[in-house]
Formats: sequence, C-alpha cells, structure tokens
Amino acid sequence: MKKDVSDFRLKAQTRSPGLTVGRRAASTTAAILKAAREEFVESGYESTTVDEIARRAGTSRGSIYTYFKSKRDILISLGIEGNDEFQTIAREFEEADLTDREVVSDVVTRYLDFLDSDASFSFVWREAGIRDAALRHEGSRQYKMAWRRMGTRLSPPGAGGDVVGARGMVVQAAFEMSWYYLNQFDAGFERDLVRDQLIDLIVKFAE
Repeated sequence: MKKDVSDFRLKAQTRSPGLTVGRRAASTTAAILKAAREEFVESGYESTTVDEIARRAGTSRGSIYTYFKSKRDILISLGIEGNDEFQTIAREFEEADLTDREVVSDVVTRYLDFLDSDASFSFVWREAGIRDAALRHEGSRQYKMAWRRMGTRLSPPGAGGDVVGARGMVVQAAFEMSWYYLNQFDAGFERDLVRDQLIDLIVKFAE
C-alpha cells in the first residue's frame, strides 16, 4: 500500500452519481479537471467561471455540478493531485544521497518536469488563497512540510528544525523561481544550464 505523503486536510466535496465511478464518469471527471486547470492558469481563479470550464470540457454546467459541488472543490481536487506528487519529490530529497551528483541529477530533472505541469497551477492556488484563509493555510502547511523534508539531507548534522526548514525553503524557492524565470519571464538561459546550476547548489549544500 502506498504511504500517504501529503496528508492534505482539505477535502473536495464531490457529487458522485453512484457508489462506484464508471468509465464514462471517470472520463467526464478527468475532462472537467483538465479544462479547469487550463482555465485557471490562463484566466486566474477569480475570473474563471463554471460555464467556461464546461465549454472547454465539452460538457454542460449541470454535468459539472453532477460531479463537483463548486468551483472551489474543483480547485481542491487539482491541488490534492498535484500536491501528492510534490510531496513525493520532497520525500525523494529526504531519502536520497545528495552528495552523489548522478542521483541529484535524477531528482532535479524530475522536479523540473513536475514544475512544467504544476508550477503555473501553484500560482493559481495562491491567488485563490488571498481571499480564502483555508486554502492559504493548507498551501502554507504543505510547503512547510516539503521544506522540512527537502532540508533534512541539505542541513548540517544536528541542525535545528528552523535551519532544516529554512534550507529546504531556499532550495525549493530556487527551483520554483528558476522555472518561473525560464518559462514565464524569458530569462534567456538554456534549461540544461539552469538544471546544472541547481544540481551544483544541492550538492554543495549537502556536502
């Protein structure tokens, strides 16, 4: 059984039409989630409407409410999905030999690939959290959990919890902002060059 690494406390309220989810229902739900992610990223959470999600998903407003109680519950479902992978990567940092450059290269590449699919969504979550304290609190809690995990192998022996968390935060922020500048800000550097700098940073921290 896969160990739960995310412990996401917010739960999406869904309205499954039956006790079991059939192939058609699963396909519709997947289409709704995909469309919602795209709309959220393109237009922002506040500006996105359920009607726009429905149009992009090729379904009706009523169909969306068959599976999700609200737009917020769609956001939470997407957050749970992405956060599970985020925490899994943080756990890999916690368990890996970060003095081994080849091992670090694999972890860095995996994290950058994850950011390709999820980083833009994390900005959406933050936007939604400005007016929603529960979303903001859960996002903060999950980041802090990941920082502690990432900082465990990156901190000196005997380092206190604050040092471990702060070092994990610095490294995680380096990833996220490097990705942002490469993909949204046109930094002008090659991705492989930035990846190599991130590898160097982690190896030096871990030595």
